[in-house]
Amino acid sequence: MALLEPNRNLINRNFEGYKLSPDEPLVLKLKLEVNVRALAASSSQISFEEVRLYSTCNHLMMDCWYSDPGIDHLYFINESWEVAHIEFDSKDGTSFIECPFQVPLNAVAATDRHNLSMQFPSKKHALISDGVDKIYLLDRHVKKWKILGIINYERPCTLLHAVCDDKQDKCQCYLIEFKRQDFKIEPTSKWIEITIPTNHQDSCNYNIVLQIRGQCVPLFGGICPISRKLILIHEKELIIERCEISDADDKMEESASYEKSNSMLNENLLPEYIWTQSADTVVVNFVTPYNIKPTDVVFSLTTKEILLGLVDGLIFLKGELHDKVDVDGCTWILQDNGAGIQLTLEKHQPFHVWSTVVEECTRGKQAIGEVDEIHQRLAHLTSDQWNPQPNTAENRIFQLDRSEDCDELSQDNTTLSVASPTSKSFDKQIALGCNQWLFNAPILPYANMMPAFCLRHDTDAFLWQFQANPDISFTHTSTFDAFGYVQASKRDRKFISCSPSSRFVVICDYARNVYIYMKSTSEDQPLGKHSFQRIVALDSEKIMGLVASHNFIYVLSNCGIYCIKV
Repeated sequence: MALLEPNRNLINRNFEGYKLSPDEPLVLKLKLEVNVRALAASSSQISFEEVRLYSTCNHLMMDCWYSDPGIDHLYFINESWEVAHIEFDSKDGTSFIECPFQVPLNAVAATDRHNLSMQFPSKKHALISDGVDKIYLLDRHVKKWKILGIINYERPCTLLHAVCDDKQDKCQCYLIEFKRQDFKIEPTSKWIEITIPTNHQDSCNYNIVLQIRGQCVPLFGGICPISRKLILIHEKELIIERCEISDADDKMEESASYEKSNSMLNENLLPEYIWTQSADTVVVNFVTPYNIKPTDVVFSLTTKEILLGLVDGLIFLKGELHDKVDVDGCTWILQDNGAGIQLTLEKHQPFHVWSTVVEECTRGKQAIGEVDEIHQRLAHLTSDQWNPQPNTAENRIFQLDRSEDCDELSQDNTTLSVASPTSKSFDKQIALGCNQWLFNAPILPYANMMPAFCLRHDTDAFLWQFQANPDISFTHTSTFDAFGYVQASKRDRKFISCSPSSRFVVICDYARNVYIYMKSTSEDQPLGKHSFQRIVALDSEKIMGLVASHNFIYVLSNCGIYCIKV
């Protein structure tokens, strides 16, 4: 099933390029009494993922829960640990600034301190991490926010996404932290479920739903409370480490894991196995819990079903085979003095590729098999003659000297992964390949409470929105013409975003330039050949955040907020 199927009606095949708009955009500047609180990576935070997390941290947020027409609500945290709320009227350009909450100063000396991060899981609640060891659950339904509970997380973390359930009694939060051990730094992300108290409490309970470790910080992370799915986009391999662990049981995790492994033999759980396949056979290798004899093995096989186990009740493999086998050609042998079993199945239909050994069994892992013979037999279907000298001018299928920097692909394999609370491994994984991740942005309607993500598709850029249904699908909601090619030329880009209605897309680079690319809005030509580009040069020293509303782009700097009318 194609989870990312583009909508061809949203693709403009006649688009030729952008033209520089003759209109000068209106730029307003709001001065700040207190500067933004922004931390740089310390001397101990030297890994690439840590430096990238700090350098690309967006300190400006827009509250998408408000539905006031023409009024945008912006938030950031200043150097006084105050939450600054800016209410900007996009109709007349007036603004109102207040500080509804001050984060309690955390004087703990932490070398791994993170930037303060904030999320709005609902219209009534807010989550703020102090970057050291605490997460505050706040009631923001009042003018001065009140603390509903404090989560003693005990480790520095950054909040990436948060959303409340329909009943408003649970808050789902996705966060990232870094674990250090023997000079090894490993990003670890967690999906935690916070119980929302009805009244103020000193502490707040939470459960760890999923814990994921790997070698990278996910490019995109979001939780859908309706289907209870975690969606991730990551450049390197991630592994689900554990799930459904409460904070009270966190200290008992190692002993519980040890008892579970020891009780596996008594519960008749299928052990993991490694299998390979060739053109004619499927070979499965098992590890036995102790040295066994041939008389200890129970084996039953038909053309479509198999049973392999021990006389004491331990089952290695049981169920319906993926395809028919020739029973007379199948056998099993003991290996390593009874420490392992090797099962060989002869395919009834040669050259048919098996996707699994037993249907609905996910405990097996396929290793690379002997497929050279298959490749040699299928070579004539794709080529009549080999190319022994591909680097000569007459045999070269493409010209390397004609490729550009924007045509280069990342060396890492970007993957879209879907996980659920009961997952021991990812439910779905899609290799994005050349579909480069570009940015994340909230879009309308915001009722599904999950941001969209933008991927490059050839020269264009497609905006995708997760659909909360049992099939786990994504909808292509908008297309930014030629933006995949345009953004690749901006080598110093820092922030990318788009308006909630996808009317425009914006890039802000480290050189303090803002590039705005409009979509065609002509009614008689909804998919025109040209669109407009606007460029704004800012006079600030450092850009710290960027968000986009329907009609304005807000850029947070060290000296104020720039409001650019689009």
